[in-house]
Amino acid sequence: MSFSFLGKKPRIMNHYFSNNPLYTDFSISNKDYGVSSKSTVCRETEKLDSYLLAQYDRQIEYFKSRVGKDRSFSTLKKHQIVRQHLADFIFRTYGVEDIEFSELTEDFIKEFCLYLTRDCRLRTSTAWIYQIPLKHLASRAFSQGVISRNPFTMFHLSPEVRDRSFLTEGELKNLMDLPLKNKMLDKVRDLFVFSCFTGLSFADLKTMTKKALTEHNGCQWIISRRKKTGKPFQIKILEPAHHILEKYGRNKSPNTPVFGRISHNYLNIKIKQLMAMCGINKLISFHCARHTFATMALNNGMSLESVGQILGHSSIRTTQIYAKITIAKLDKDFSVLDNNISDIFW
Repeated sequence: MSFSFLGKKPRIMNHYFSNNPLYTDFSISNKDYGVSSKSTVCRETEKLDSYLLAQYDRQIEYFKSRVGKDRSFSTLKKHQIVRQHLADFIFRTYGVEDIEFSELTEDFIKEFCLYLTRDCRLRTSTAWIYQIPLKHLASRAFSQGVISRNPFTMFHLSPEVRDRSFLTEGELKNLMDLPLKNKMLDKVRDLFVFSCFTGLSFADLKTMTKKALTEHNGCQWIISRRKKTGKPFQIKILEPAHHILEKYGRNKSPNTPVFGRISHNYLNIKIKQLMAMCGINKLISFHCARHTFATMALNNGMSLESVGQILGHSSIRTTQIYAKITIAKLDKDFSVLDNNISDIFW
């Protein structure tokens, strides 16, 4: 795990990670909150609590009130886990239940991140995610004058960048051709393949209804917003996905989820079974179908911008993570180069 202190000029930043879907939840605005001026919950004009955990508790309470509306339960759980880690670290280090914002220093942040990786045995990438809400709290405290300087201005934690698992086109074809007699395994395969050809995440797939379907130039499209980020996306339904959609959506009402009730854990267990049956020795989860779509699309000439829009990414940087340079893609590019220069050199 690497830490660095960056020699940047201090700046008032009230929107750290404004494009991060996990931690833009506490951007302060009465309009976003949908609360009256009499509300006691985290208003723009309201003074921040001078204690770190007390302020985080207030924001978590607000977040809890929005779950099921424009916030997800899984993200709430992440914030609650971060809060628990913070409380444990503060008590173990200082012997108190909370600290004032003035005690939030670079050393505190560094020691907290070390505590997460060393004592809690979390990955560096997880520690990186868990320090983001702390960064957001510090940013607000600085912008509202609770602290005289932002301790994160000169602090940086580099996350681990792990390769994203995906299926090659050959592996995907083998999975599609695999003969199956078990109906549940067949459905799990259908859902995985549908995601491979649409890029839909599990959260978006399990809630998709016929209301999200529309026609354009004689082709069927899915037009909706991502559950995770609220970003709009448009997906043209390719032939393999169209067959699956017809299979499960034929007798469904417009407001009923097309694929019915689905357990994420069950899907992942059965996907591992399918991979073993296909002889695919990779750690593949349902989310890898999304990686497969992105990689397949990019390798076949689709632009990063288009892939990012289809996947509903907030930033092109997120899409770039999926940009796999495979042997098949290199072979195709070398063939183009060969054809272009062969008449000149040989």
